[in-house]
Amino acid sequence: MATKAPAKPKKAKRRFIDYPRAGKSGVRRWLPSWKLTLGIIGTLVLAVVVGLGVAVASIEVPKPNDLAVAQTTRVYYDDGKTEIGRIGEANRTSVTLDRISPEMQAAILAAEDRGYYNHGGFDPKGLLRATWNNITGGTTQGASTITQQYAKNAYLSQEQSFERKFKELVLSVKLETQASKDDILANYLNAIYYGRGAYGIQAASQAYFGKTASKLDAAEAAYLAAIIRAPSFYASKKGQDELEGRWDYVVAGMVQTGAL
Repeated sequence: MATKAPAKPKKAKRRFIDYPRAGKSGVRRWLPSWKLTLGIIGTLVLAVVVGLGVAVASIEVPKPNDLAVAQTTRVYYDDGKTEIGRIGEANRTSVTLDRISPEMQAAILAAEDRGYYNHGGFDPKGLLRATWNNITGGTTQGASTITQQYAKNAYLSQEQSFERKFKELVLSVKLETQASKDDILANYLNAIYYGRGAYGIQAASQAYFGKTASKLDAAEAAYLAAIIRAPSFYASKKGQDELEGRWDYVVAGMVQTGAL
């Protein structure tokens, strides 16, 4: 009498997502595998990229805030030289990039965004580097590019929220598609506050050194690039040591980037 061969065990159906993990026990059963972890991260990154692309394509760059572009009107006597007074909401005289010394341009890049001419408004590598330095106790760095800082100062509020940060990111990428790097850099230098009631690099040059922005040397440029992080604090006695450290950081950056 023939005997039947034992039935083959049924193969377990492979699940699209292996979670909880098959063949594992205890805590390991509930720990996601590297494949699953990387898959989740990849999906999130893709979703962010797609969402950012859609947002950039649909958004229109608004007009800058009044305070970001307001300029001073100077009133003179008949001789055209003797100043009577100044009228305006902000002490600012905007200038083009060719009227800002190369040293000042190099200093602001060394201070705020050393990869400025190599990114499209958002710098993922710079963000990771700044985050790592801040976590490990290295030199404290900001994660925003110059384009992002300009977008925040010229178009958005100073509110600290995820929504505002996302708008800043979208506007930054959009700006890079509509304006040249040189124009954005000039607009940024003209928009920011330097302390002593001076908005923009021309007014700051006059307020601190009694000269135009085109005449700033490397040391003066490094000072102005350093002070914008916290003008009021750095102007106080308590802030002098930190200002000196920030100045050293800017000068070191100028050396590293070949400006000095």
